[in-house]
Formats: sequence, C-alpha cells, structure tokens
Amino acid sequence: MMNENQEIYFEVEELTRLKRLQEYERQGFVFHGSPNGNISILEPRLAADIDKSNAFNNDTAVFAALSPMAAILIACMSFVPIPPEKRKGSWSIGSSDKDNCITARIPLKWRPFISTNHGFVYVLSGESFRGNNELGWQAKSKSAVVPISKFEVSFEDFERLGGVIEWKEEEE
Repeated sequence: MMNENQEIYFEVEELTRLKRLQEYERQGFVFHGSPNGNISILEPRLAADIDKSNAFNNDTAVFAALSPMAAILIACMSFVPIPPEKRKGSWSIGSSDKDNCITARIPLKWRPFISTNHGFVYVLSGESFRGNNELGWQAKSKSAVVPISKFEVSFEDFERLGGVIEWKEEEE
C-alpha cells in the first residue's frame, strides 16, 4: 500500500525528470521520441510519416524534435494497441508561437487504446542537426547519432509541459 509520502516522492521525481528535459532543451540538445526503449544508436532512415508535399522529411536522416514536448508526443503515438479495424484516421500536431504551446489533435475513437501509452525520449547532441524552418519544431541529421540520455514518458508528461491534447470526433 502506498502512503502519502510515497505519492509526494513520485510527484517530485516526475517534476525533476521533466525539469531535466527542459534543461537539456535550454542547452541546445534535440530530442527523438520513440515507443522503442532499446535504442543504442539512431541510424538515418526514411521518416515514418513521409509527406510528398514536404521536402523536409522525404529523405534519409535521423529526425528529432527541437523541444521535449514534441518528442514526448511522438514517443507516445504508438498505434500497436489500436485494433486494426479502428486505425483508420489521422492525427496532427500544431504549435502556437505566441505561447509556445503544442496541440495534438487525435481521433477520439483512439483514446481508450492509447491514452495510457508510454514511450521514450532520447536526448541527442544538436551538433549534426539542421532545423526545419517551415515547421519550426523538427530537425534532422544525415549521420548516425548516439543518444546521451533516455527518459520514459507519457501523455501526462506532454500535458505537464504545457501541451494540449484535443480528442476529436472524426468528420464523415
């Protein structure tokens, strides 16, 4: 049975972990989000979300987010728990420059399957990465990258950092 002191300890531990991610961001590191917690080296590969209208993610590279908030979202968006017959749909990520907020728009029908997902954010040196001025939150490196650190994360962490999740009914 967990007592009140243990609950407080876990809350402080969570805040410390998120503060560490924010400190890495202030120091210029970049972040790779993945549901895979066993990555020892990130090798250049095609992006999972190739968009033919966006030249930035149409080549072979290691892709990373400029903020831990965006990487947390990517890390938690595993479709594995969603039954195949319910996977039809799409999600999007947007940001607001005025308040530095990232908003995820995710189909409501996916919520029971993914809202408790966990993933991993890998901290990477930003030296070999170049940013995407069009999207503003993504960077890529043409060379392999060894993570400096790794953090287990959840959608709750995304929200604790100021991210917003909009669970949307899909339009027919």
